[in-house]
Order: sequence, then structure tokens, then C-alpha cells
Amino acid sequence: MEDFKVFNADNFDKDVVFLNTIEDLYFLKEDIFQSLSKKNGDNFNVIIDHFITNGFSFNRFSILSFNGKDKSNSYIINPRDVPEQIKTQISFYLKENIDILEESSLPSSIKEFIKNSNN
Repeated sequence: MEDFKVFNADNFDKDVVFLNTIEDLYFLKEDIFQSLSKKNGDNFNVIIDHFITNGFSFNRFSILSFNGKDKSNSYIINPRDVPEQIKTQISFYLKENIDILEESSLPSSIKEFIKNSNN
């Protein structure tokens, strides 16, 4: 299984990369760039979902901006700026891939919440 999965939403101009691993984003940037630069060129922004490590906290989402392969920066964004359609897709993805959720560093209460949620 890859270390990330890309999600999209209708009428939303950015891809959302859900990290399937507790690995630091620094070590995944090159793979993310290789995967998305084919579609977006060398200069693009992508939203990163750190749910597996951060849960529902304020720093769940960040923007990763690429200016070529070797130059990038990131910053935290407000979770309200991410469409609910994406959050729902990720919730379904976790339910279908329960091993990712179980192997995460999330507290058991959050794991149970995701398993039992209706979306």
C-alpha cells in the first residue's frame, strides 16, 4: 500500500493527499511531487491531511506548495477550508481500510468514533 492516497472534490481546485502513515511529511514530499506533478506541472499546491497522526485537531490539514521538485513549503490551514465531501471520502476510505486506522497513533476513542460514524 502506498503511503498516501489522493482525493478530489467537485468544484474544488486542489487535490487532497491523505497520509496513510505516521511517517513525517518531509520524507514523503518527493513521492507526492512525482505523483501529482504529472497532472499539475512543477508549481502547484496540495492539501495534506495529517489525520492519522493529528486526529481532528486544528493542525489536521496543511498546504504543501511546490515550486519545482526541490523547493517547497507548507503551512497549517483551517479545517473548515476543506470541503466536507473530502472529509466524508476519507472517512469511508478509513472504514474500508480499517488496518490503516488500527495501526495509527490515534487514541482508541477516535478510532471507535470513525468506525461507528454514519458518513
